[in-house]
Amino acid sequence: MTSRQMSRQPPPQDHFPRKLWGEMLGLLLPPTCRLCDSCVSEGEDFCGQCEKVFRSSEHVMQSACPVCGLPGAGAFRSRAGVFADTAKLDLTVQADPQLLNKASLPGNHADTALDPTAEGCLGCIGKSIHFDACVAMWVYHDLIRDAVIASKYGHQMALADALGRRLGNCLCRHFSDSPHEVGVPDIITAVPSHVWRRISRGAGGSRVIAMGLRDANADAWPQTKLVDCLAMTRRVRKQALLGEKERQANIRGAFRVTVPGWRSRKRPYLTGKHVLLVDDVMTTGATANEIAQTLKNAGASRVTVAVVARASS
Repeated sequence: MTSRQMSRQPPPQDHFPRKLWGEMLGLLLPPTCRLCDSCVSEGEDFCGQCEKVFRSSEHVMQSACPVCGLPGAGAFRSRAGVFADTAKLDLTVQADPQLLNKASLPGNHADTALDPTAEGCLGCIGKSIHFDACVAMWVYHDLIRDAVIASKYGHQMALADALGRRLGNCLCRHFSDSPHEVGVPDIITAVPSHVWRRISRGAGGSRVIAMGLRDANADAWPQTKLVDCLAMTRRVRKQALLGEKERQANIRGAFRVTVPGWRSRKRPYLTGKHVLLVDDVMTTGATANEIAQTLKNAGASRVTVAVVARASS
């Protein structure tokens, strides 16, 4: 090899000037926590104090309802489908004598909510739930609330990406450990927002979280695609300012399924697909429920909702 050919070869990975430059850059611009800006080690997204809060919240969510994701609600029913706290069930039925009748209402997701083979919590009874499962990573409060709110804005895209990758790891474990034979999602899509809200907030929010989620599971879910298959039909009021019934009325009919790319509008590309719907937070579940119904009307066979945080009430 001539000297000219050697000069064209890329420097090796352990080339001293490159290592020195990396170390100098680390001293000048040290990596910081995505949330509180405390110094962290290379390759870490969050500091030890934030991690402590996150791990504590993840422990609480281990007993969440597998259907609606309500924190702690899954403790009322064991994985075998039997209520683990029969005393609490008796008290609940005494407080609401119509509880058993609500469970048998036609058209409700909880038609078999008191069936020993069914899954769900007392909060699911009497509600028409169109999504099949909800996987929430954390409880929506305090520091986690601050993280979710900050991730909605364009200047915090790095935070939204970190939350998405962490949610992706959580979902990978969820589908691997699931006792049911539910395959991984075919399509990942994010809850859409109106164009004016995107302009005011920037390019952050649920879509960046969905992209981070997809990137985290690119190797584990090679067939899963990220698709922008939802759009809003009109502008809606801010859900956080409304009550539960007002929220349902506010977003009723506000979403539609779009046809991405060059596909013919007559081609039912969602038919028989398992769709993973990604959002930053779920409170009452009205938005996720409305979108799940829209997706299933378009042919989706299963809708799993994945959120960074779930409100406890």
